[in-house]
Amino acid sequence: MKIPTYREILSDCFPVNPDAGINGVRINQPMREYRVAPGISGSDIKNGSQEFTSFGNRGHFTRIANDRIARWCTNNNIDLPVGIDYREETEALIFGSLYHCVLLTPDEFNNEFAVLTPEILSELTERRLRRKEGGLPEKYSGNSKEAQDYKKKHGNLPKTDEEKEEILAATRKRMKEEIENTFPQTEYDKWKEEQTSAGRLIVKPAMLEHVRRMVDAMHDHPESSEVGTYLREMKLQKKHKEVGLFAVASFGSSGKEFHVQTKGRLDILPAGDAILDPKTCLSAHPLAFGKQVEMNGYDFSMASYIRISQWLEGHPEVAAYDFPKKRAGFLAQEKVAPFIARIFWLPDDWIQAETVKYNTEIQKLASLYKRGKWSADMMEAQEQTLEPSSYKVGEIDLYSGFHAAM
Repeated sequence: MKIPTYREILSDCFPVNPDAGINGVRINQPMREYRVAPGISGSDIKNGSQEFTSFGNRGHFTRIANDRIARWCTNNNIDLPVGIDYREETEALIFGSLYHCVLLTPDEFNNEFAVLTPEILSELTERRLRRKEGGLPEKYSGNSKEAQDYKKKHGNLPKTDEEKEEILAATRKRMKEEIENTFPQTEYDKWKEEQTSAGRLIVKPAMLEHVRRMVDAMHDHPESSEVGTYLREMKLQKKHKEVGLFAVASFGSSGKEFHVQTKGRLDILPAGDAILDPKTCLSAHPLAFGKQVEMNGYDFSMASYIRISQWLEGHPEVAAYDFPKKRAGFLAQEKVAPFIARIFWLPDDWIQAETVKYNTEIQKLASLYKRGKWSADMMEAQEQTLEPSSYKVGEIDLYSGFHAAM
């Protein structure tokens, strides 16, 4: 199976016309399905540009394409080309995904996560014991630890058959206890592979307990009453969870249009004109959380969702979702006890500024892709077939390409 070239892996992100792309909403869309779906997301733009905060664009295509190639190779069990790394799930990302699941979709927990409980660990230990029991000694040996201890105590090795049987039994008992008290790494690795192949993330019991305490506190702590009231009201509303948004954005004049398949994924899509996204934080105080929003580009992501909802306005498929959305906020909850939670609504001027930035970046990508503003190394990379462990990643000079296009 041939690994796609950069242009091939990105081709479905730039459809030839709006009808060739996806316009609509996907309710209860699993993250693994959303990730491989066509489209450029706000996260792709943030991850793609190292100079994102100053409207930079060098490296967009390289990093976005590398991420897609890594997913493609991983899904098809093919070794990654040299220079391309798969972005593994970090503990922080797993914590966030777990939090969202327990808060919003607890019924999906067993499909999304696997917990290494004491019961499972005991079962893995039993498997290890059964595997290792065949290696326990069947005959007495004078070299065993127990035989040598006997010699130190009595001055000689055991001589009678009865003494030797006692030493053998003691040796087997000791070795069995060592097996039982050693972490069953081989069995755990096999269990982990089974879970990850099924699309589940591995979480520790302590992390799960922590998250459950956070969710419980959201309803119980007096300072979180606003959030608790909001969530209770949401249960009475028409709302949707784990929602994939897909829209084809078109730019340029008639006859010279270029198109971008955009996408975004919302944790909550409530009724009304607002979008709400749960976030964990060190402090839910508006000043502190506001800094976190700016530093991590949360406002940019929200602006991208609102913009996509605007592009979808009028599509028959989305008539029931109150598009376009106009407001955006965060359900911010502290990760340390007493787990205070507050709602942080983004100021309108923040959304407007980030929408301008999002529009600018999306248009840059579309223009550069259509005009073929790739470096010589990149053009060469497009023509060759990537082979595992034989491809050296080229650099795209998108900065000069953009200015040439202007």
